[in-house]
Amino acid sequence: MIDSEEEGEKLSAGLPEPGSYPGPNAVTLGVFDGVHLGHQSLIQHTRRLAAEIGGRAIVLSFLEHPDALLSGSAPMPLQRAQERIRRLEALGIDAVVRIPFNESIRTMSAAEFGERVLRQALGCEALVLGFDSAICHDREGTVERFAELGFRAERSQAVTLPDGETVSSSRIRIALASGQVERAAEMLGRAFSLTSQVLSGERRGRELGFPTANFSPSGVALPQFGVYAVRTHIGDVWMPGVANLGVRPSFGDGLEPLLEVHVMDFQGDLYGRELEIAFLARLRDEERFAGPTALKAQIKRDREQAKSALAASQIPLP
Repeated sequence: MIDSEEEGEKLSAGLPEPGSYPGPNAVTLGVFDGVHLGHQSLIQHTRRLAAEIGGRAIVLSFLEHPDALLSGSAPMPLQRAQERIRRLEALGIDAVVRIPFNESIRTMSAAEFGERVLRQALGCEALVLGFDSAICHDREGTVERFAELGFRAERSQAVTLPDGETVSSSRIRIALASGQVERAAEMLGRAFSLTSQVLSGERRGRELGFPTANFSPSGVALPQFGVYAVRTHIGDVWMPGVANLGVRPSFGDGLEPLLEVHVMDFQGDLYGRELEIAFLARLRDEERFAGPTALKAQIKRDREQAKSALAASQIPLP
């Protein structure tokens, strides 16, 4: 097993060795993509059991999305792995252990997985599975099966929105793809956000009187292209702003998506800094303009509309 200590968390690039996490511990497992309200409920359940048995609350997750092996392709993640781990830590998880999801893991029986991974390596006494979770070969690893194997196995309940829709990572991706960032926030329990490094731009925004911080978001799910009211985390402050996400049809080459954020009432150089941008409201579709004058007029309108949207927003920030 190869371990690395990162922000106090033990990350595994292989199966944990026996005795890696002496018990008794409470364990839950999954991808935890987005760490949404359903995941948060699962974490609370696991922490409650850990407190009852006097042990640690451990998340067992995977280096690869299981769908990459099971169906040949994995969905675009809602956040980078390190962001996911930081959010799990903030919820009070004591350790995050990541293992490969490979053919060996896929074909393990519940008995072997329970003994080798859960009991011997993770010191698992209590196990919490998601409401629709069944693991191991032929999905035999159910709450009932693990209870037969001697674990205190419990199932977390699904979390539903007031309209009855069940919270899930796939539904968040669907909401983002149609620009419904408010709907995504309902399921996340906070604003959807992207974290990326500020790149050197062409300074067109500055020439128009609206300087922007430019980002090249990649490797994560993105909202539908368009213009959004956003807040950008600079220092300890969430600064108001307006952002264009897309291919800049008035100037761009139409290939790589770019996120351009105009941070209101900010003076300074952000180049090279890694910033988090929270999406709070969609303002309009991305458009092509006849020239700089028309674009500048629209940006002014966007700025005022963003101010109103941000003032009215009650979405919790990340």
